[in-house]
Amino acid sequence: SNHCRATAAAARMVGLSPNLILRTRRADKIHEKTDELGFEGNILFDRMMGSTIYTCTPGEYGRVGSNKLVQHVCDYIATKDGGKPYAIPVGGSNGVGSWGYINAVDELMNQMESMKQDNTSSDFNLDHVVFATGSGGTAAGISLGLSMAYGSLGPS
Repeated sequence: SNHCRATAAAARMVGLSPNLILRTRRADKIHEKTDELGFEGNILFDRMMGSTIYTCTPGEYGRVGSNKLVQHVCDYIATKDGGKPYAIPVGGSNGVGSWGYINAVDELMNQMESMKQDNTSSDFNLDHVVFATGSGGTAAGISLGLSMAYGSLGPS
């Protein structure tokens, strides 16, 4: 998960221990120690960040739900270590995550204005914003940020 990778890096940057829940069809075999996640792509990076990785099957995810799975891991951490976990929903889709993207749009608008004032790109206009999304938090924050910047979401 790209979100898990970025969250693990951000957690380490501020001195926190990342704990990730990853969906995989092989979760049962991983729990039984007859399979493993491996060491490539995002999993490699998650491991390099020292993440504790919990797995669940897509079926378990559907039956239990992401919020309950996150809460279960938080409860486990609090009980096991006496830690104080901060729960982040799937894809970071909450108010804090959306405000992050609203602020990113504001930063983009400020950079565009600065470019125009410095005459480095006086004819630069933004007419499309393209981004990947999964849980909808990115779309919500960027849409709200653009609406705030331009006054509407529709074409003019």
